[in-house]
Amino acid sequence: MGERAYDLARLVRDRVEDLVAASSGASAARRRINKLADSLDLDRERLRGWTLFRAVESGTRALRAGRHQSAELLLEFAGWL
Repeated sequence: MGERAYDLARLVRDRVEDLVAASSGASAARRRINKLADSLDLDRERLRGWTLFRAVESGTRALRAGRHQSAELLLEFAGWL
């Protein structure tokens, strides 16, 4: 069994393109972290940290692969955290 916060970080950034397009995207992302952490009895900061790590990791991977739009979305999302 792995780190739950690492695995759940993917749910926080689900539909990241919709979050980035929304005017309240940053606050919605933080609400997702709070709701998931509270619902599943996780440490908020640990979930936030893993979400940040995975967004930056995926964003830099997308950038290296030439997927600039995806990279921009993920890195903007990471900046909100």
